[in-house]
Amino acid sequence: METFYEKMKIIENDENYLKETEEYQKFVREDLENVIKEFAYESFPMDIARACWSTLENLEITALNYMLIFLSKYNLIDIHTSLDSLVWCNPSDGLNTKMIIDAYTEELLKAKSNNRRPSIFERLDGYKTIEERQDHIKELSRNYKESFREAQYENAYNNFIIDKENGLYKLLEQALVDYDFRGFILVYNNWAVSYDFIKEFCDKYGIEVKMIERNNKVNKDLLINIKTIDDIRYLFQCFFGELQKIEHYSKSQNQLWQEQKEFSSLNREWIEKRKMFNFKSN
Repeated sequence: METFYEKMKIIENDENYLKETEEYQKFVREDLENVIKEFAYESFPMDIARACWSTLENLEITALNYMLIFLSKYNLIDIHTSLDSLVWCNPSDGLNTKMIIDAYTEELLKAKSNNRRPSIFERLDGYKTIEERQDHIKELSRNYKESFREAQYENAYNNFIIDKENGLYKLLEQALVDYDFRGFILVYNNWAVSYDFIKEFCDKYGIEVKMIERNNKVNKDLLINIKTIDDIRYLFQCFFGELQKIEHYSKSQNQLWQEQKEFSSLNREWIEKRKMFNFKSN
């Protein structure tokens, strides 16, 4: 495994490195924020530089290359090798957290802009004949319709989980009220609820579902392996787990980060106690 110095020399001496490629843009969109969090919040320029040095030395050469591009592009930190086989990390004058965050924000906006999907006309530029272009348009249309159909289904399923008035929670709640130990049965209007959504939920969590009644107004489905109070608790745990997962992935990274900070601030005393408990346990 190469040392920090060896990785730096490879990058400095190879003309294929230190170039803004599509992979660099992807790194900016997906990974840059997590890397700069490791060092950007120190108080003084030299402290930032030292923390940056420690962060970069542990990166793989590709990620290191991308970080060098970013830091150099915005004149944040000069990182280079010396004749005495050392890696120097020199901060710019007055370097602070705001400068790094502002640079990251600007670079992220550029990377997202560069990730724009080409228009259908741009995608047709490579086709010379009308027949080729028409065939390609048909293929794009088929792919779009399939993707759109899947997105619509996923959105409808998520709404079925989230909707407390007309969704899955209401069905489970009513089934619990009516439960008489002879069977946990979901009862619903077939025009308001899709059986496919119930089946998808049950399949995810290993719950067997069986259609037991179908008519013009009411459907009834039996959850076969929900028989005891513990089974019912598990069922509701599955529901709340699915609800939490959907709400989590519908939030942006910034929203999740803000929630984490708010939680840490509001529960600081509890967190410290847990840390002390874990320390004593170990």
